[in-house]
Amino acid sequence: MFAYEFIASLLVIAGGAAIVIASGRLGDFNSYSSSFGPGYWPSFLGWAMLALGVVLLLEALVKLAADCRRAAAGLAVEKLPPPIDFASPGFYRVYWLILILGGFMLALRLAGFLAGTVFLTPACMILLRERRPLILAAMTAGVPVAVYLIFVRLIGVHLP
Repeated sequence: MFAYEFIASLLVIAGGAAIVIASGRLGDFNSYSSSFGPGYWPSFLGWAMLALGVVLLLEALVKLAADCRRAAAGLAVEKLPPPIDFASPGFYRVYWLILILGGFMLALRLAGFLAGTVFLTPACMILLRERRPLILAAMTAGVPVAVYLIFVRLIGVHLP
């Protein structure tokens, strides 16, 4: 169990560090005004991801130490989880999510953030088994409008 948690925490830490480094090239503040720049929120989220990865790593180390103490005392140690089934229905949903995110990146590049969000929102909701048409339509229209109002109008961040 420790190996899975240790590897997952290292992947989260590496992902957070990569986001922080990549967002640093975008600039945290707009030099022409006092508003946030395009790299501010990605940098913030990268630092949060980095911190949570460290928390996961510490949790894995604490569990390992507890298991070592139990084993030294002759008590039962937590059993290993079953092997990962990469062909399970849950993993197929992960594969679909990767394809959806790839489509979002393509839509983001070709049509911009708001149009990409109009694609991403219902695709993710359908993947998560939302089937009510009214909810799908409301979220598909509401999320881009809310993002526009909050980030462009309220905070002053320019969307790609």
